[in-house]
Amino acid sequence: MKLKIALLQLLPGGSLEEQLNIGKTACIKAKDMGADIALFPEMWSDGYYLPQEEGAAQWK
Repeated sequence: MKLKIALLQLLPGGSLEEQLNIGKTACIKAKDMGADIALFPEMWSDGYYLPQEEGAAQWK
């Protein structure tokens, strides 16, 4: 038996509720595509926000 793992590359939502909805949708899609396990990005569960506009995230 082979174990299929989905590596999820997701952009965070604007709230924890939106995070939950994005995550649920991704898990359903992964299962529909044959995945047994879905792995989320390392900081997914804490509700972090990552700006998506060019130049918005700057390193100092």
